[in-house]
Amino acid sequence: MDGDRQVQKARAVSDGAYSTGGVGGERALTEDLDWAASALREAAADVRAASAAIARRRTALVLAPPSSVSASALHALESSLAWVSRAGAQRLEDDLDDAAHRLSAVVRVYVDAERAARRSISLVSRVAESVEDLQGDATWVSRLAAAAAWRVSTPGILAVLAGHDPVGGALTPDGPPPTTGWLTRDSAERAIASLPGYEAIAAALAGALAALELLAGEPRARGVTPHAAAPNPSRSLASMMARLKGVEDRDDGSVRIDAWTGGDGVTRRIVYIPGTEDWGVWSGNPADAQANLALMAGGMPGAARTVIDALSASGATPDEPVLLVGHSEGGIVAAALAASPAVAARFRVAGVVTAGSPVGRIALPPPVAALHLEGTRDLVPGLDGRTNPDTPTRTTVSHDTRRSDLPALEGAGETVASAHALATYAETARLVDEGLTPSTDAWLSDAKEFFEPGADVTTTNYVPRASGG
Repeated sequence: MDGDRQVQKARAVSDGAYSTGGVGGERALTEDLDWAASALREAAADVRAASAAIARRRTALVLAPPSSVSASALHALESSLAWVSRAGAQRLEDDLDDAAHRLSAVVRVYVDAERAARRSISLVSRVAESVEDLQGDATWVSRLAAAAAWRVSTPGILAVLAGHDPVGGALTPDGPPPTTGWLTRDSAERAIASLPGYEAIAAALAGALAALELLAGEPRARGVTPHAAAPNPSRSLASMMARLKGVEDRDDGSVRIDAWTGGDGVTRRIVYIPGTEDWGVWSGNPADAQANLALMAGGMPGAARTVIDALSASGATPDEPVLLVGHSEGGIVAAALAASPAVAARFRVAGVVTAGSPVGRIALPPPVAALHLEGTRDLVPGLDGRTNPDTPTRTTVSHDTRRSDLPALEGAGETVASAHALATYAETARLVDEGLTPSTDAWLSDAKEFFEPGADVTTTNYVPRASGG
């Protein structure tokens, strides 16, 4: 086991990946130790209460000895109670208190050591990243300067009036993807967290888009139309990312459900939920910009309803385990569904896998085991202004792909697009499959039922259909 962990540590360092939370995370460990120390203190208190009760009983025997007990027997009983009350109980109470104190000291030493180590590593990392980011920041500045210069020039003004702005277009989503510099997950989290009333802003924008949609008279996607696909369920986390990319490539707002019956006779399902496929609000594709805003505001957009409709159409019951897998917006949908009591009453969401999704603000119930894949150079996971909670049931894998030695990740993370791409997250998932940290190993072990083969395998794409369609 120690050898395996040394290999995992070496891989984590060479590939710039680490995990927080989960069974092996710092927070989970310290919480367990704190709980144990608290239990010992409670046990000491119980011993103290029992000792007091014994003392009271001893006093009662002395003051009112029962006539049915001989004097010698009464003396022996009184002596035993005196020893338990004074020496035995006190020794046990002291031992319990001492054990609780020792455990608390272990927690403090562990946390202090971790913080000291992270401070030194963080300092080195910040210096190295700052040097590397200079080029990205310089590229951003040069693009902004070029766009500004072009737009104030005579040819630029004429081009803009004619609807053609090639230089400015380089800064838009339709132009070449910008390089990463200060654009990182952490910088996005800090920027969003500093905005006053972020939730109110998101709710207002979502409401405004919904009102515009209603005025436009465009029907929202309602219900699903199943289309059978070749069965090929995932057998690894990396293959899950590959199948999720296949769903996104359809670009029709559909979700895919793999269903099969395991050797235990239980039917399980993996639901693949795509990221944002439409940056408008009127196309009828539920994976649109409005869904992002509605999710940030705590609502359930059409994209979430599509998943619910698909699960219903697949025949899912409250007793059958479901794993929700989503990229970007799809990950937010997955987490929002897993956190919904109304959904829990209809379906058994056993786990969630997100890739590049801002889900720190979504509180997941303890029965849901979550694995969050996040790139440190991907600004999208930071758009909610919150880090993911470090709990025993939520494991976050952070991966600086620019530091990876993997050939498949050469150049990944150098641009905003590549940092957020599913192909990049597939390589992060591959590291998890190979054994990254004790926390990720524990998650894989808990989720192994979703990677095992079974019978009656079906794979179906559920395509949203417009109301009345």
